[in-house]
Amino acid sequence: MSEIKDIIKTELKKGGKIYIQELQRELGAQLHRATDRLYNSFRTEINEAGGRLSLEIVSDSAYLWIVNNGDSSGVQVEADVILDWMKQKGLTGSMSQGEALRFARNTARQLADGYYTPGGKLVAPNRYFFVEIAMDNAERIGVIAHIEESIGKQVERVMGWDDPETVLQLNVS
Repeated sequence: MSEIKDIIKTELKKGGKIYIQELQRELGAQLHRATDRLYNSFRTEINEAGGRLSLEIVSDSAYLWIVNNGDSSGVQVEADVILDWMKQKGLTGSMSQGEALRFARNTARQLADGYYTPGGKLVAPNRYFFVEIAMDNAERIGVIAHIEESIGKQVERVMGWDDPETVLQLNVS
């Protein structure tokens, strides 16, 4: 029976990787990849309770839900931090040091007023609910069906079930 449990865990982890890829894809589509800390924070956990195995996609990022839901109260970021980030990303272009600092200060003020700045909304107007969008995309491409099918085939192989009358029922949700 432990072999079957191992098969299920392996397939759940494979499915979890697809969910993570969708989360990362949607973060990129919504231009939420400033430092990639959130992008790289996702991992899978397989939990067992009451004879059931469950897959969880978790993140240790403190600001995941701010990025997902927005925060109308804004966030506090120092202009120097924004300026350093701009330089790191090569976004200062032909700006003088003074122009870049003014831009960073203006952005810090806008972020304090609301998480999404007016400029950010112009660049990427769809900047909310990346988790929900990613989960919907994963469902649409058939992740759960793939997990069920893969587990079913492998368990049938391990159990030696080649009789079409034998039924294996899985509940993946």
